[in-house]
This record gives sequence, structure tokens and C-alpha cells, in this order.
Amino acid sequence: FQIGFGTFTDKPSPPYTSKIQSELGHVVNGKKSSCTDGFTGEPCSLPIDYEHVTTLTNSSEIFSSSVQDLIISISVDIPEGTLDAMMQAIVCRDVVGWREKSRKILLVMTDDLVHTAGDGTLAGIYKPNDA
Repeated sequence: FQIGFGTFTDKPSPPYTSKIQSELGHVVNGKKSSCTDGFTGEPCSLPIDYEHVTTLTNSSEIFSSSVQDLIISISVDIPEGTLDAMMQAIVCRDVVGWREKSRKILLVMTDDLVHTAGDGTLAGIYKPNDA
């Protein structure tokens, strides 16, 4: 089997994320950061809809390193952009490294609820995903 890794937070626009997060950011490990996680005071990365981190691989070491090196992010509202991230992981075949005629399994771990269809209108997002 092969395993890969991607990460998501939420739609990177108010009211899902704070405008202050993008305006007052600083760089942490080469990524712009503007927050702390609220528990340890460690820096957070800027909120993103989806970021592909590790292409599918047979190496558990590469996968483990990707997860351990992740800088967390936060959003302002309770639901997360889970469905947006899942859609991007599915349609970005070449980036993720999906093989033809293989069973695809997405394991999603999140700490909150999922935004549903139409939630984007609060941020002026009316156009459906481009899948």
C-alpha cells in the first residue's frame, strides 16, 4: 500500500478565518504564521483550504516525518473546510499520486464539524468547487 498526507483548515477568508491572521503574519519554518495554538503558545501556520504535503509513498518514514513537521492552523468559526479538502485530494490525481485502477481511501481526522453546501455565501463565495 501507499500513504500520503495533506492538511486543511478552512476557507481562508472572513468570517471563517481572521483578517488579522493574514495581515500580521510572521515566518515560521519558511511559512507565514500569525497565531499561537492557545495551548503551548507555539506558532500556527496561516489557514488554508487544502495543502498537499506528501505524495503517495511506500515509506512510513517520509509519511511520519510529514505529520511530525506539520505546523497547525486555526480558524475562527467552528465548522472546518473538510469537504473542500476531500474534493481537492480526489481531483488532484497527479499531485497526490493516485494510481489508475487502484482503490482510493481517504482517512480524514478533524476536531470539528464540517461546513456544508452554501456556507461559502457568508464570505461571498457563490461559485461551486471547480472539480
